[in-house]
Amino acid sequence: MNIKKKVIDWFSNFKFKIKNKILTCYSSILYEEYYDQTYKNQHLAAALICLIKKRFWLIVLTMFPTLFFFTPNLSSSPVGSLYVSLNAAGIFYIVFNLYPEVQQSFKAAKLANSSLNMIRARRAWLVNEITEAETFTEANRYLTKDTHIELVKKLQSMNGYKATLNPNVKVGKSYKISYSLKHPLYIDIMNQFHLSPEPVKNLLEVCNVIARDNLRDIKKIKSIPNIEQLVLYDSLIYLEEQMKKWTECSHSATELMLVAYLIQAVDKINYYAQMEMPLYVGLRYDLKFKPTKDEKEFARKLVTLHLTPPHE
Repeated sequence: MNIKKKVIDWFSNFKFKIKNKILTCYSSILYEEYYDQTYKNQHLAAALICLIKKRFWLIVLTMFPTLFFFTPNLSSSPVGSLYVSLNAAGIFYIVFNLYPEVQQSFKAAKLANSSLNMIRARRAWLVNEITEAETFTEANRYLTKDTHIELVKKLQSMNGYKATLNPNVKVGKSYKISYSLKHPLYIDIMNQFHLSPEPVKNLLEVCNVIARDNLRDIKKIKSIPNIEQLVLYDSLIYLEEQMKKWTECSHSATELMLVAYLIQAVDKINYYAQMEMPLYVGLRYDLKFKPTKDEKEFARKLVTLHLTPPHE
């Protein structure tokens, strides 16, 4: 069993390294320097992206039987003529629909990249502040149910959270929640919040700035032409809803809401952006970690869970 697990782990790591090497080579096709604003070879890159589209291969598969028949034989019957017409329509669709669509997505992704990276960076700063992660790469990792609860526990240890069993309840258990702080998120920050010029002193102030700036960046992304063609668009709309929920309840926000709205919800757009953005901007969008199966499963669902640690 251990040998099987080692083989699976080795193959997974090998696939991750190969993927990174391919992405590095692909990035060199798109631009010479990381900060170079000029993209090159976009027509070649768009053609390569077309090759990984399902629609492209569906059309190719429908054309595959043509290899086994001579064109005169195909066009000699009504059914054959119809099949030839369908093949021609497929080629027309690739050249005049699919390829231009990919080019439009290229432009949309390039314009969205900066804002998506800022949304990612704010979430990473927040995780780093709570967990004291050694690198922002680790702070980028998607939450699982276990790490979600761990973050809530860390915040509860900072804000003096206390759950007292209510003795007056005869059926089941009821707890009275209290904090040593005036507000659950009046936790003094240890690191400078360098992602905004606005002065902040505690986590509540930081979270309010993050939600406001995320909404500003989301609005900016939504205004980009053809942005709805990107797979990440649904997660963008979802995140906008979560940020609005935070702004509506920030005055009564708790550590549960902080982790749910400002960390877990952002995982969703990070997940879909990591799947798609490297196709258009190469390594300019890269979370730089290999997610586990549990992390991917928790991140891909557009549902926000408010997970509570068990009372001790």
